[in-house]
Amino acid sequence: MAMNFSEEEKKKMLADDSEIYQKREDGLDANNGQLKKLKGHEKRAYFRQYYMGTVAVVVVIAILAVLFFKNAFEKKPQCALYIAIEDDVLDEDKVDDFQKAVEKYLNIDGEKEYVKIDNGTDSKQVQTYIYSGIVDVVIASEDTYKNWSQEGCMTEPDTSDNVSFYKEYDKNKQFFSEYISGEDVRESTETANKAKSADGKTYNFGLYLSDSQKYKKTLGGLLEKPVIGITATSKHTEEAAEFVKWMMEEK
Repeated sequence: MAMNFSEEEKKKMLADDSEIYQKREDGLDANNGQLKKLKGHEKRAYFRQYYMGTVAVVVVIAILAVLFFKNAFEKKPQCALYIAIEDDVLDEDKVDDFQKAVEKYLNIDGEKEYVKIDNGTDSKQVQTYIYSGIVDVVIASEDTYKNWSQEGCMTEPDTSDNVSFYKEYDKNKQFFSEYISGEDVRESTETANKAKSADGKTYNFGLYLSDSQKYKKTLGGLLEKPVIGITATSKHTEEAAEFVKWMMEEK
Protein backbone atom coordinates (compact mmCIF):
# COMPACT_ATOMS: atom_id res chain seq x y z
CA MET A 1 0.00 0.00 0.00
CA ALA A 2 1.53 3.35 -1.04
CA MET A 3 1.97 6.05 1.57
CA ASN A 4 0.91 9.62 0.84
CA PHE A 5 2.50 12.54 2.66
CA SER A 6 1.04 15.98 2.96
CA GLU A 7 3.00 19.01 1.79
CA GLU A 8 3.58 19.98 5.40
CA GLU A 9 5.02 16.56 6.24
CA LYS A 10 7.34 16.66 3.21
CA LYS A 11 8.74 20.06 4.22
CA LYS A 12 9.25 18.83 7.74
CA MET A 13 11.28 15.80 6.53
CA LEU A 14 13.47 17.95 4.28
CA ALA A 15 14.20 20.33 7.11
CA ASP A 16 14.94 17.55 9.56
CA ASP A 17 18.66 17.52 10.51
CA SER A 18 18.50 13.90 11.59
CA GLU A 19 21.44 11.77 10.36
CA ILE A 20 19.13 9.33 8.64
CA TYR A 21 18.16 11.98 6.08
CA GLN A 22 21.63 13.37 5.50
CA LYS A 23 23.79 12.36 2.50
CA ARG A 24 26.86 10.44 3.74
CA GLU A 25 30.31 11.56 2.64
CA ASP A 26 32.75 8.78 3.38
CA GLY A 27 36.29 8.14 2.24
CA LEU A 28 38.46 10.62 0.45
CA ASP A 29 35.64 13.15 -0.20
CA ALA A 30 34.96 13.39 3.51
CA ASN A 31 38.59 13.91 4.29
CA ASN A 32 39.45 16.42 1.57
CA GLY A 33 39.14 19.25 3.99
CA GLN A 34 41.34 17.56 6.56
CA LEU A 35 44.00 16.64 3.98
CA LYS A 36 44.29 20.25 2.85
CA LYS A 37 45.01 21.29 6.42
CA LEU A 38 47.78 18.66 6.90
CA LYS A 39 51.42 19.62 6.51
CA GLY A 40 53.93 17.71 4.30
CA HIS A 41 55.11 15.13 6.80
CA GLU A 42 51.58 14.70 8.12
CA LYS A 43 50.30 13.97 4.62
CA ARG A 44 53.05 11.37 4.13
CA ALA A 45 52.12 9.73 7.42
CA TYR A 46 48.45 9.74 6.39
CA PHE A 47 49.33 8.14 3.05
CA ARG A 48 51.43 5.42 4.69
CA GLN A 49 48.66 4.65 7.15
CA TYR A 50 45.82 4.35 4.65
CA TYR A 51 47.42 3.37 1.32
CA MET A 52 50.97 2.01 1.71
CA GLY A 53 49.84 -1.50 2.67
CA THR A 54 47.61 -1.75 -0.38
CA VAL A 55 50.34 -0.43 -2.69
CA ALA A 56 52.86 -2.92 -1.28
CA VAL A 57 50.50 -5.82 -1.89
CA VAL A 58 49.85 -4.71 -5.46
CA VAL A 59 53.60 -4.38 -6.15
CA VAL A 60 54.33 -7.85 -4.74
CA ILE A 61 51.55 -9.41 -6.80
CA ALA A 62 52.85 -7.68 -9.93
CA ILE A 63 56.41 -8.96 -9.34
CA LEU A 64 55.20 -12.51 -8.73
CA ALA A 65 53.09 -12.39 -11.88
CA VAL A 66 56.08 -11.24 -13.96
CA LEU A 67 58.30 -14.01 -12.55
CA PHE A 68 55.60 -16.63 -13.12
CA PHE A 69 55.11 -15.74 -16.78
CA LYS A 70 58.85 -15.41 -17.33
CA ASN A 71 59.49 -18.93 -16.01
CA ALA A 72 56.49 -20.30 -17.90
CA PHE A 73 57.59 -19.00 -21.29
CA GLU A 74 61.37 -19.04 -20.86
CA LYS A 75 62.51 -22.58 -21.66
CA LYS A 76 65.73 -23.65 -19.99
CA PRO A 77 68.22 -25.97 -21.78
CA GLN A 78 67.44 -29.65 -21.22
CA CYS A 79 69.99 -32.43 -20.65
CA ALA A 80 70.29 -34.45 -23.86
CA LEU A 81 72.76 -37.00 -22.47
CA TYR A 82 73.94 -37.70 -18.92
CA ILE A 83 77.20 -39.65 -18.58
CA ALA A 84 78.44 -40.90 -15.21
CA ILE A 85 82.13 -41.84 -14.93
CA GLU A 86 83.21 -43.74 -11.83
CA ASP A 87 86.54 -44.91 -10.35
CA ASP A 88 88.56 -42.43 -12.39
CA VAL A 89 90.07 -39.02 -11.69
CA LEU A 90 89.75 -36.68 -14.66
CA ASP A 91 91.01 -33.19 -15.35
CA GLU A 92 88.10 -30.73 -15.18
CA ASP A 93 89.33 -28.75 -18.20
CA LYS A 94 89.48 -31.92 -20.27
CA VAL A 95 86.00 -32.88 -19.12
CA ASP A 96 84.64 -29.47 -20.16
CA ASP A 97 86.32 -29.72 -23.58
CA PHE A 98 85.09 -33.28 -23.96
CA GLN A 99 81.49 -32.26 -23.21
CA LYS A 100 81.70 -29.68 -25.99
CA ALA A 101 83.16 -32.28 -28.35
CA VAL A 102 80.28 -34.67 -27.59
CA GLU A 103 77.71 -31.91 -28.13
CA LYS A 104 79.30 -31.10 -31.47
CA TYR A 105 79.35 -34.76 -32.52
CA LEU A 106 75.70 -35.26 -31.59
CA ASN A 107 74.79 -31.96 -33.28
CA ILE A 108 73.25 -30.58 -30.10
CA ASP A 109 71.97 -27.01 -30.01
CA GLY A 110 73.67 -25.50 -26.96
CA GLU A 111 70.83 -23.04 -26.38
CA LYS A 112 68.25 -25.82 -26.07
CA GLU A 113 70.20 -28.86 -24.86
CA TYR A 114 73.47 -29.86 -23.25
CA VAL A 115 75.62 -32.90 -22.36
CA LYS A 116 76.52 -33.61 -18.75
CA ILE A 117 79.61 -35.63 -17.78
CA ASP A 118 79.57 -36.41 -14.06
CA ASN A 119 82.91 -37.50 -12.65
CA GLY A 120 82.36 -36.54 -9.01
CA THR A 121 79.47 -38.77 -7.96
CA ASP A 122 79.70 -41.69 -5.55
CA SER A 123 78.03 -45.07 -6.11
CA LYS A 124 74.95 -44.30 -4.00
CA GLN A 125 74.26 -41.15 -5.98
CA VAL A 126 74.82 -42.94 -9.27
CA GLN A 127 72.42 -45.67 -8.15
CA THR A 128 69.78 -43.06 -7.32
CA TYR A 129 70.33 -41.34 -10.67
CA ILE A 130 70.06 -44.64 -12.54
CA TYR A 131 66.86 -45.67 -10.77
CA SER A 132 65.31 -42.26 -11.42
CA GLY A 133 66.27 -42.31 -15.11
CA ILE A 134 68.75 -39.43 -14.98
CA VAL A 135 71.90 -41.31 -16.04
CA ASP A 136 72.02 -42.56 -19.64
CA VAL A 137 75.56 -43.93 -19.88
CA VAL A 138 77.93 -45.38 -17.29
CA ILE A 139 81.70 -45.70 -17.65
CA ALA A 140 83.43 -47.55 -14.81
CA SER A 141 85.99 -50.17 -13.84
CA GLU A 142 85.15 -53.84 -14.41
CA ASP A 143 84.22 -54.46 -10.77
CA THR A 144 81.95 -51.44 -10.42
CA TYR A 145 80.31 -52.02 -13.78
CA LYS A 146 79.77 -55.66 -12.84
CA ASN A 147 77.79 -54.54 -9.78
CA TRP A 148 75.49 -52.37 -11.90
CA SER A 149 75.03 -55.23 -14.38
CA GLN A 150 74.22 -57.81 -11.72
CA GLU A 151 71.60 -55.47 -10.25
CA GLY A 152 69.91 -55.16 -13.63
CA CYS A 153 70.79 -51.48 -14.06
CA MET A 154 72.39 -51.93 -17.48
CA THR A 155 70.82 -52.91 -20.81
CA GLU A 156 71.81 -55.98 -22.84
CA PRO A 157 71.03 -57.00 -26.46
CA ASP A 158 68.75 -59.94 -25.62
CA THR A 159 66.20 -57.64 -24.01
CA SER A 160 66.70 -54.36 -25.87
CA ASP A 161 67.25 -53.52 -29.53
CA ASN A 162 68.79 -50.22 -28.43
CA VAL A 163 72.05 -52.00 -27.67
CA SER A 164 71.94 -54.68 -30.38
CA PHE A 165 75.04 -53.03 -31.86
CA TYR A 166 77.08 -54.50 -28.98
CA LYS A 167 77.10 -57.76 -30.96
CA GLU A 168 78.88 -56.08 -33.87
CA TYR A 169 82.11 -55.89 -31.87
CA ASP A 170 84.58 -58.69 -31.28
CA LYS A 171 83.93 -60.95 -28.31
CA ASN A 172 87.02 -59.67 -26.51
CA LYS A 173 85.47 -56.19 -26.53
CA GLN A 174 82.11 -57.32 -25.17
CA PHE A 175 81.61 -57.24 -21.40
CA PHE A 176 79.68 -60.18 -19.92
CA SER A 177 78.19 -60.54 -16.48
CA GLU A 178 75.54 -62.47 -14.59
CA TYR A 179 72.21 -60.94 -13.65
CA ILE A 180 71.22 -61.60 -10.03
CA SER A 181 67.50 -61.25 -9.53
CA GLY A 182 65.70 -60.40 -6.32
CA GLU A 183 64.59 -64.03 -6.12
CA ASP A 184 68.21 -65.17 -6.37
CA VAL A 185 69.07 -62.93 -3.42
CA ARG A 186 66.13 -64.15 -1.32
CA GLU A 187 66.93 -67.82 -1.93
CA SER A 188 70.66 -67.45 -1.39
CA THR A 189 72.24 -68.70 1.84
CA GLU A 190 74.93 -66.03 1.42
CA THR A 191 74.69 -62.32 2.09
CA ALA A 192 73.10 -60.19 -0.64
CA ASN A 193 76.45 -59.03 -2.09
CA LYS A 194 77.61 -62.65 -2.37
CA ALA A 195 74.47 -64.08 -3.96
CA LYS A 196 74.84 -65.95 -7.26
CA SER A 197 72.64 -66.21 -10.30
CA ALA A 198 70.51 -69.35 -10.20
CA ASP A 199 70.91 -70.12 -13.91
CA GLY A 200 74.59 -69.14 -14.09
CA LYS A 201 74.10 -67.39 -17.42
CA THR A 202 76.06 -64.32 -18.46
CA TYR A 203 74.83 -61.44 -20.59
CA ASN A 204 76.48 -58.80 -22.75
CA PHE A 205 75.86 -55.71 -20.60
CA GLY A 206 78.52 -53.42 -22.09
CA LEU A 207 81.72 -52.87 -24.05
CA TYR A 208 85.35 -52.41 -23.09
CA LEU A 209 86.95 -49.03 -23.79
CA SER A 210 90.49 -50.40 -23.44
CA ASP A 211 91.40 -49.34 -27.00
CA SER A 212 89.39 -46.14 -27.07
CA GLN A 213 91.63 -43.18 -27.89
CA LYS A 214 88.84 -40.79 -26.97
CA TYR A 215 88.77 -42.19 -23.45
CA LYS A 216 92.51 -42.65 -22.99
CA LYS A 217 93.87 -39.52 -24.70
CA THR A 218 91.09 -37.01 -25.32
CA LEU A 219 89.38 -37.48 -21.95
CA GLY A 220 92.55 -38.55 -20.14
CA GLY A 221 91.04 -41.66 -18.53
CA LEU A 222 93.36 -43.76 -16.36
CA LEU A 223 91.40 -46.99 -15.91
CA GLU A 224 93.10 -50.02 -17.48
CA LYS A 225 89.93 -51.83 -18.52
CA PRO A 226 87.05 -49.34 -18.46
CA VAL A 227 83.59 -50.56 -19.44
CA ILE A 228 80.85 -48.49 -21.06
CA GLY A 229 77.15 -49.18 -21.46
CA ILE A 230 73.63 -47.79 -21.55
CA THR A 231 71.42 -47.87 -18.47
CA ALA A 232 68.13 -49.76 -18.43
CA THR A 233 66.32 -46.53 -17.48
CA SER A 234 67.89 -44.21 -20.06
CA LYS A 235 65.52 -41.62 -21.53
CA HIS A 236 67.91 -40.73 -24.37
CA THR A 237 68.76 -44.11 -25.85
CA GLU A 238 69.45 -42.86 -29.39
CA GLU A 239 71.96 -40.25 -28.23
CA ALA A 240 73.44 -42.76 -25.80
CA ALA A 241 73.93 -45.36 -28.54
CA GLU A 242 75.60 -42.83 -30.84
CA PHE A 243 77.90 -41.76 -28.02
CA VAL A 244 78.94 -45.35 -27.18
CA LYS A 245 79.71 -46.07 -30.85
CA TRP A 246 81.75 -42.87 -31.03
CA MET A 247 83.70 -43.83 -27.93
CA MET A 248 84.46 -47.26 -29.36
CA GLU A 249 86.24 -45.79 -32.35
CA GLU A 250 89.95 -46.51 -32.07
CA LYS A 251 90.99 -43.31 -33.80
